[in-house]
Amino acid sequence: MFGIRKLTKGIKNLHNDEDGMETLQVVMIVGIGAVILIVLIAFWKEIKTWTKEKMGKVTSDADATAP
Repeated sequence: MFGIRKLTKGIKNLHNDEDGMETLQVVMIVGIGAVILIVLIAFWKEIKTWTKEKMGKVTSDADATAP
């Protein structure tokens, strides 16, 4: 019986403890940023090519409609 009360109290204390939440949030933000950077580095050539194609199309469309 004593073990169950101690376990229950420990779970309640863990649930109410918010000291580690700020650290967890920072770690998650850094992790998300790292994933984004890795994706950008891995697909940089494709992103660059796609962007140049779209900008070229916008520029040619603008030149075609210019007076």
